[in-house]
Amino acid sequence: EMFPTSSYSSNNGGGDVGKMISVQHAERVVNLLDSTCKIVYGGKHHDTQERFVAPTIVEAHADSTIMKEEIFGPLLALITVPTLDEGIHFVNTHYSSKGEHPLALYIFSKLMDEHQKIMKAVPSGTCAINDVLKQSANYNIPFGGIGTSGMGAYYGKYGFDFFSHYRGALVENNFSTFKWDPAVWLQYPPYDENKLFAFRSLGKVPIILDKLKSIIPFVKVVIPLGFALICIFNPPLLDALLELNLKTILHWISQILRSK
Repeated sequence: EMFPTSSYSSNNGGGDVGKMISVQHAERVVNLLDSTCKIVYGGKHHDTQERFVAPTIVEAHADSTIMKEEIFGPLLALITVPTLDEGIHFVNTHYSSKGEHPLALYIFSKLMDEHQKIMKAVPSGTCAINDVLKQSANYNIPFGGIGTSGMGAYYGKYGFDFFSHYRGALVENNFSTFKWDPAVWLQYPPYDENKLFAFRSLGKVPIILDKLKSIIPFVKVVIPLGFALICIFNPPLLDALLELNLKTILHWISQILRSK
């Protein structure tokens, strides 16, 4: 309805539907419509010499030529699946599992749960929901492919970062040669079981600290609550803590020193 046949480009360059960039590209796109495709809409009025390919919708399958190349033209291939899970399985089986990830993933759905489910299951360079192409024109988000569809991302700062090299540099100011210096002892030979144990232990420190971060909010609640319960059932302890000040501490220290 938006682009009837009467709006197609004519030999004099008129019309409302755009053309391909070159004759070769127009021929490549038209050749994707082979015998493995069933034309549902369009498929006529192509004029490759005028670089024009009419909007066309086809039914295809995984082995169709149109499903093996990036189209970059006004062709839409449809593959019908019974459920969303079957659709995700189809894409992952025939494409994602082979590292053939799309440059753009377009999702049309009003359900946010479906948006998240598809985005988590299907890798892609970019993604647009309920629209097409606009994500590639937004300079506030990165644009680029993944796997066979490209590497890296650009636009704005993302492009600057991609074409920049972040060089790591380290300056060592420890000039010690004392063999019992921990840095010297751990880094240089001879290597034995003790050093191996030390290496393994140091490697686990970040993992342990990361796990401890998850229980910090719990500890912040449990410790004050436990302390409050102890004070409730043992009031003298609370009195002793309230009397604990610098003067009391100095008095205790002086008594300890005198006893020695």
